[in-house]
Amino acid sequence: MAKKPKQPRKKGSTEFRGEFAPPFSPREMQKMMAQTMASLLGEEYSPEREAAEHLLHTASRERSPRKAEQLARKALATNPALLEAYEFLADLAPTPEEAILQLETGVRAGEEILGKKMFKEGAGNFWLIHETRPYMRLRQELASQLWHSGRRDEGIVHFQEMLQLNPNDNQGLRQLLAGWYLEQGRLEDTQRLLKQFPEDSAWWTYSRALLTYCQEGESERAGKQLRQAEMANEFLAQYLAGTDLLSPEQPDYYSPGEESEGMIFARYYLPAWRSTPGALGWLRKTLKLSDRPQHNRPGGEILDATLLALPQSVEENWEVEARQLDEEMEVDGETCRPWIFLAVESGSGNLIRIYCTDVYVHDEDILEQIAESMVNPVTGDPRRPGKVLVNSSPRSKALYKKLKPLKVRCEYRPELEAVEDILANRLDFIRQFVVGFRNNAEDVDVADLLDLPQDPGEVWQLDFRQLPIWVGSGEEATSPRVLLIVDAEQELVPAVDVQADPAKPLRPERTLLKAMSFPAVGEPRRPGMVQVRSPETAAMLRDTLEELQIRLEVVASLDAWDEAFAHLSRNMGGNGPMRPALVELPGAAPEQIAGIFTAAAEFYRAAPWRLVAGDSVIRVECPAVTKTTWFACVMGQMGETFGLAMYEDEGYIRKLLADQDLDPSRSMRGCSSLALMYGERLDAAPQDVAAIEQQRLPLAAPEAYPTLMRVKPGMAIGQPLLWEAKLLEAAMRSIPAYLQQRTRQRQTLTVSAFGKKVDVTLEFAK
Repeated sequence: MAKKPKQPRKKGSTEFRGEFAPPFSPREMQKMMAQTMASLLGEEYSPEREAAEHLLHTASRERSPRKAEQLARKALATNPALLEAYEFLADLAPTPEEAILQLETGVRAGEEILGKKMFKEGAGNFWLIHETRPYMRLRQELASQLWHSGRRDEGIVHFQEMLQLNPNDNQGLRQLLAGWYLEQGRLEDTQRLLKQFPEDSAWWTYSRALLTYCQEGESERAGKQLRQAEMANEFLAQYLAGTDLLSPEQPDYYSPGEESEGMIFARYYLPAWRSTPGALGWLRKTLKLSDRPQHNRPGGEILDATLLALPQSVEENWEVEARQLDEEMEVDGETCRPWIFLAVESGSGNLIRIYCTDVYVHDEDILEQIAESMVNPVTGDPRRPGKVLVNSSPRSKALYKKLKPLKVRCEYRPELEAVEDILANRLDFIRQFVVGFRNNAEDVDVADLLDLPQDPGEVWQLDFRQLPIWVGSGEEATSPRVLLIVDAEQELVPAVDVQADPAKPLRPERTLLKAMSFPAVGEPRRPGMVQVRSPETAAMLRDTLEELQIRLEVVASLDAWDEAFAHLSRNMGGNGPMRPALVELPGAAPEQIAGIFTAAAEFYRAAPWRLVAGDSVIRVECPAVTKTTWFACVMGQMGETFGLAMYEDEGYIRKLLADQDLDPSRSMRGCSSLALMYGERLDAAPQDVAAIEQQRLPLAAPEAYPTLMRVKPGMAIGQPLLWEAKLLEAAMRSIPAYLQQRTRQRQTLTVSAFGKKVDVTLEFAK
């Protein structure tokens, strides 16, 4: 017998097939749930509140801001005690000031609803009284808004009073307040807060260490406290130091000692650490952390893409080792124990790369050498190995994370047989590589070089310049100076001499003799002419060149040399954008350069990021410099990057802020901008660091080395034009003064830029 087919349930029918069939609608079920929750919380059920909550929920799903606001206000009219509606209205507010006004209105309403008796009798256990919680949450949001809009002391007062009402601090206000105190330099308040809440949590131990550093400097006690803090959470130290990048997406919860805890609390405390002069350098030095943040690796994304494009030999294993040699060697007249990097193909023993340096080799240096091994191997074509083997377990863990995006595995191997074989049996080769021809050039008899062939039409260009990269680590890091000799016609490089210590005296005649005797390209020979840029260099070479019957010419431009140097700089810097040197601003006089450094130092000391919300846009007009209106954003509210960004397109910056797109490689495409950014010594162009140290140019703090740059569409970073630098200087001098007036009205200020008075009109864009 066939089963009777089921009849479809009619639309709107309350019929349910099954054992239970509730005779009420979803709306009635919602009401029952509201009554149950009120009973559990010890509250009296209110139909008005339930209706108001329904309206607010509907408003949260409304796409139209105008309709959402209408529903929220209707919810408040239905139940004035629904304080959550004020926070909702604050989110809809077009300006920070209007958002704060909504929150303040809600806080006052909450105080009236709770009554003075509640505040008097409930103080000390305020949070345990359930009807106070919406008020406490709303007041916390108000304090945060005040802080981020620049009204920092007012925000702190709210937190202080809330902790008096609820010393148990169920909301975790002390965690934020400690960071706020430290950022503001309120050390006595910090000390009282730490004593009020004695605990050994990670964020508290880091706060205690920073407080001691502020009071005592790099004392033994401060160092001990910092090492104890690292034991509580090592990840927090790495995020503070910048050796690990903070993700835009924060975890929803954290576990003590885990990475999630480090990510969350780095956001809280990074501004305080960055605002304390020298604190980050002390943290890295004390905990022996890297001083090269991943995000400062020049052109990292571009370099990774280049390496991924290389073919991969999955079965090929490379043994990699960096070691200081036991034997002392004489190089350039000085005795040293050099560090050697080796990459050797496991099994075959083929040498992939050998590199020498006189400074300690960090993991970041090894990573760079592995990348260079892939691009320019000694044997075979450019390629990626399947696996890299190292004989240090900590190093294998560090490199594993860095090599994983390149699809190259890194493993720990106690014995590196191929590497040990080269170190044991080919020491003469290593010695020859380390010493090279640099010492041998001393033994060249100039008279013997007269027998070399000479082409009268061959022109070599010789010059030297500091490379825009850093070598080494920490305070010992230097910017190498490179001496290049370039064939002007063929643009070939007969000789390259990289000098790690730019303070050592140059010997260009030695490099020139080496280039003739052992040229990197072509056969030994004499050029017909050598061109140099400066009379000083010409004086160093004149006698030698006269003896070799080679003409010498001083010229204003060395085009072939400049192109070769730029190519070398790009390759050594990872083929990516490098920060331009302010001291090399084309057309700027020395006094104008000094004026920009002064303006940058004053801007940093004024700390305008403490006076304005991060999503504020300021309209900038400076007719004496440009007829175009620019739009400025002050950076630094979150403590990650301090500075100033200026855009030509207001619509673009609005879209950038609305989308919360934190990926600069995408967010900057299609838009031109100017930027002032601050960083530590190794974040700045080496030429600027040298100028600051040698010319005593102003520097506000060890973390305040300035960089001015022009970011073109497609993330092409370059030197600003002269007028753009002048505009940036005018903005640096005028914006802090405008923000200190606490007005959103249009103001015209007269400031100095490039030594001349200019008018700058500023106004918050609506």
